[in-house]
Amino acid sequence: MLKSLHIENIAVIERADVEFDNGFTVLTGETGAGKSIIIDSINAVLGERTSKELIRNGCNSASVTAFFDDIDKIVVNKLSEFGIDIDMGELMIKRTLTETKSSCKINGQNAPAFVLKEIAPYLINIHGQHDSQTLLNPDLHYSFIDALAKNQDKLDVYNDIFSKMLKTRKAVKQYETTKAENESKKEILSYQINELESANVQVGEIEKLKLRKQEILNFKKINDSLIIANNCLSGNSDDISGAYELVEKASESLLKIASFSEDLSSVADKIENLKYEIEDVKSIVSDALDNQNVDENELDLIEVRLDMYFAFKSKYGETEEDMLNFLEKAKSKLDELENLEETAIEEKLLLPIQIEEV
Repeated sequence: MLKSLHIENIAVIERADVEFDNGFTVLTGETGAGKSIIIDSINAVLGERTSKELIRNGCNSASVTAFFDDIDKIVVNKLSEFGIDIDMGELMIKRTLTETKSSCKINGQNAPAFVLKEIAPYLINIHGQHDSQTLLNPDLHYSFIDALAKNQDKLDVYNDIFSKMLKTRKAVKQYETTKAENESKKEILSYQINELESANVQVGEIEKLKLRKQEILNFKKINDSLIIANNCLSGNSDDISGAYELVEKASESLLKIASFSEDLSSVADKIENLKYEIEDVKSIVSDALDNQNVDENELDLIEVRLDMYFAFKSKYGETEEDMLNFLEKAKSKLDELENLEETAIEEKLLLPIQIEEV
């Protein structure tokens, strides 16, 4: 039953609270006192069409809040269909009006106005001079038959089974939603895993690519310097002797006279060692020059690879190690989802429900 009504900025009423006790309540007053405003307010929380004309002059919004207790099981079941639970048999409906729209909340949850119209007949009957919502509403005729049949016990059993059915439907819907979400997650994880595995991420590759890129960009400078160094060490095609050949000749000359003096012997040894060192350097420079081959497409390939790593940084981590860790976690999560139990609904809710014949 309706226990109280709280009104704000409706018509001429700025703020009012009306309490309804058990028994007969009479609202009296002369014309214009606001009796019809109370009825309009009740109609608003019952989902009836409202007009912005109800909003008090000078105000941007208005609201009506109604509190009910001892709620009929039919109301509980209908609200359960819309995911709204009733605790302790108490119901609070709030309708808010603005210049452009209206909204309603049932027990603090947003709800469309048509939900109010669904439950309104089971909350309040408003009788006018020429109508009766209860008597003229075909949806309520079966309740009259139940009352005449005096089958409340069987009706209670039916309502209990119907409530279980609604819970099962809700559980199935939640399961289907969760399953769809998991499928979406699996698709994303599969894409990420495939992208990382196809990329063949290697630890330290970013630094190697940057160094190789710099070598290619500096190829001419490096190559020219190596040619000069090689010519100085080995000579050139103009029959100009290189450092190695000159030192070798000097070493051979000093060795011939090394036996004549200790000083000359010492110098001969030093220049002999220097010859070997120059020989090693000459070999290194020559090898480096031989390896100065640059593929015209190599720089483009390096740029593509570095671009890939740059894109991965925003998705999978700053370093190659971070990317590989992400890959392992993605694989683990995918395995977890694929091995997830196929049911999220309690077995008792899926058991066949037996209904005794009436």
